[in-house]
This record gives sequence, structure tokens and C-alpha cells, in this order.
Amino acid sequence: MSPPTEIVCPIPQCRKPNNLESETCQACGTPLREYARLVNHSARLFNNGLDAASDSRLDEAIESFAAVVHWCPSDLDARNALAQAYFESDNDRAARRHWDQVLERKSKNEIALKGLELLAQRAEKKKAGKKTKKKKTRKKGAKNTAKKKTAMRKRRKKI
Repeated sequence: MSPPTEIVCPIPQCRKPNNLESETCQACGTPLREYARLVNHSARLFNNGLDAASDSRLDEAIESFAAVVHWCPSDLDARNALAQAYFESDNDRAARRHWDQVLERKSKNEIALKGLELLAQRAEKKKAGKKTKKKKTRKKGAKNTAKKKTAMRKRRKKI
């Protein structure tokens, strides 16, 4: 993929293409140099996050994606990547929050919908695991209660 040769004005009413080297938009006069730096920096941060996530350095990935989301809150790819990194690091609450925010902006975002589905599956597994533990505890507790009742009856008979 070749590098871009032009930059589109970020002003919604303008959106005119400009030469990449332009200091300002030729149509509306909006400064473009700093905008171009911001866009390039967020792309670098996003790619750093992808590299970190693929190497299982989840804290570093979260930090990079969170920075992109902070500076570019409408970047749904970065927000999905941040949610995925939180999910991989078992921070389900943060993952859900970011996937919900993606869906607020784009209700049929497949990545966010799939992420929430994975969260629901994980929650069901955790819930099933807790029920199994409770059942074991109840059985154990029921046996202890039965033993206590038997002991109480024996004591009463002796008196």
C-alpha cells in the first residue's frame, strides 16, 4: 500500500482534498499540518497496540489503544481493539463499557456484537462454575447438619 499523497480537510462542511504538504486547507483555510501529525501519531499508537497485543503484552496494548481512544474518541477500530485487549486481560467490565460505546455509535458493529456475545458466554461459564461449587458446599453442609441433629438426639436421649 503506497503512502497517501493528499489529506482531506477535517471540517465536515468542507472535506476537500489537499496536498499532503499543505499548511492549510485551500478551500476553507483550516490548519492541516497539526491535524496530519495527530492522524499519523494515532495510527502509530494503534499499530503499536496491535504489535503489543499479538505478543501478549496486554498492558502495553491497552495503554496504546486507550491513548488513541482518548485523542480520537470516534475511532471505532481503536475502541474495539481496546475492548478486546481488556477482554483478553479478563477485565470484563471495561470490555463491556467500550463495546457498548461502539454500539452507541454504530448499532450493528459486528466486532462489538461478537465481543458482547463472548462476554455473555464467559459470564455463563463463571455462573455455572459457581453453581457447582455451591452445590458441593450445600451437600457438605447438609451432611454436617444431619450429623449435628443426630448428635443432638443422642445427647437428649442420654439425659
